[in-house]
Amino acid sequence: MDKSRAWCLAAVFLGAAISVGPVAAAETFIMATGSTGGTSYFVGSAIAQVVNKHSDEVQIEVLPAGGTTETSGLILRGKAHFGLLTPSAASDAYNGKGPFDGHPVTNMRALWGGYYNYHSFIAPRDRSIASIEDLKGKRVGLCPTGTTCSRIAIATLEAAGLSVDDVDGQYLSFSEQVAALADNKLDAAVMFGGVPGAALLNATSQMDIAFLPLTDEVQTTINAGNEHFLKVELPAGTYRGQDDAVTSIGTEVLFVGASEVSREVIEEISEVLYANSGELVATMPLMQFFTPDNPLTLQEPAIPRHEGFEAYLKDSGKL
Repeated sequence: MDKSRAWCLAAVFLGAAISVGPVAAAETFIMATGSTGGTSYFVGSAIAQVVNKHSDEVQIEVLPAGGTTETSGLILRGKAHFGLLTPSAASDAYNGKGPFDGHPVTNMRALWGGYYNYHSFIAPRDRSIASIEDLKGKRVGLCPTGTTCSRIAIATLEAAGLSVDDVDGQYLSFSEQVAALADNKLDAAVMFGGVPGAALLNATSQMDIAFLPLTDEVQTTINAGNEHFLKVELPAGTYRGQDDAVTSIGTEVLFVGASEVSREVIEEISEVLYANSGELVATMPLMQFFTPDNPLTLQEPAIPRHEGFEAYLKDSGKL
């Protein structure tokens, strides 16, 4: 936990300096991430710091977005060049499903494989909430509308025999949920991100938090209906007071980019990041995933791979 808290503090300082002064002739690109209370913001910030330090051709600025729907919309409208999405969100956006019905994000392409996000229902121990079923009639944070986090939260409630109408759902960001829990304005919350997550670290440092387990039946129901939602286990001791491993729903994180970004830019960023992976890890231990051998990079992506990155992997002998 000491290492996790150290990372969290380092990430906060990192977020205040996500770009170095641009050099002449360097081209600036926007990377959309989740909110500042989530893991993806700090992942994007670490990437920007390393690229901006080592590249004379490319600079990256980080733009905190409200979730997967907003990130996809930014790429569709040319307001962002890169983003972090779950495979299900990327697939829906690319194929024009859900909020993108009639407006498919056909300029979205798959890039680097990322890490796993863990989905956790939590409640302060003094609220006497021990299971998902206990949330009936309670004030529950359900993440921002349209996000993968919100989709998993609703799917979990339904698999446990509840509907959204059975709870007083509050569609808040991670940071807003933690503040509402502390102020007794929420009874339970939903966290979603890589480990350790900044907002969840904050919550467990302020309060004694219980992680609500998912039964095998709930897990099976969720997994059967959502191919990208996986059964995972949050390791014991990841957060203060979490002495036992907790079964959870997880999903991969995928870096995506606009098809308009050139092959040369994709190659430049990839080479810089892979050559300086040690700096990424020193900034944030979670960044150990950023290697060309990451299985999530080499597997068949949920959407077409960027032709520049496909060429890079083939040239390097990875594909």
